[in-house]
Amino acid sequence: LALGLWLACLSGGGARAEVDPTAPARAVVQRTVDEVLVILKEKGLDSEQRRARIELIAFDVFDFPTMSKLTLAKNWKRFDEAQRDEFVSEFKAHLSRRYGTRLDRYQQTDVTIVGTQLEPRNDVTVRSKVVGGQFDGVSMDYRMRETDGRWLVIDVVIEGVSIDSRSVEPG
Repeated sequence: LALGLWLACLSGGGARAEVDPTAPARAVVQRTVDEVLVILKEKGLDSEQRRARIELIAFDVFDFPTMSKLTLAKNWKRFDEAQRDEFVSEFKAHLSRRYGTRLDRYQQTDVTIVGTQLEPRNDVTVRSKVVGGQFDGVSMDYRMRETDGRWLVIDVVIEGVSIDSRSVEPG
C-alpha cells in the first residue's frame, strides 16, 4: 500500500502545489514598497534627500521607455529615435517632479498588497491599498511586465486612473 501511494505521488497522482505566475511581480512590488516606506519614515531627511533616494529605487523598477510608448500610443511611431529618447528623458523627469513633490504626504502611511491578476501579454497587475494617513484606503495598482528576465512597472493606476493619463497634460 505504501509503495502504491509513493508511486502515485511520483506519477502525478498526489496533490501538487500550484505555482503562482504572479508571485515574482508581486515580490518586486513588495520589495520596492518596503524600501520606499523605510525612506519615507526615516527621520532627519529633508524633502529633497527623500526624493533623491526614492528616485534611485523607482528608476530601477520603472520601465520608462514602455511607459512613454503607452503614453504616446500611436504617436510614438511618428517620432524618430532622437525624439523618442528625448521624450523618455523628459517624461521621466516630469514624473519625478510631479510625484516627487508629494512624497511628504505619505510619511505616516503603510501600503498593503491586496492581490494580483494575470493580464494579457503575460503582464501582471499587483493591487495595493494605502493604510493610514490622509490617503487611507486609496488604491494603487502596479502593472508589471517581464523584460529581459526582470519585472518592471509599466503603469501605475491610482484610484482607477492611469499615471499615463494624469502625467501628460495638454499644453
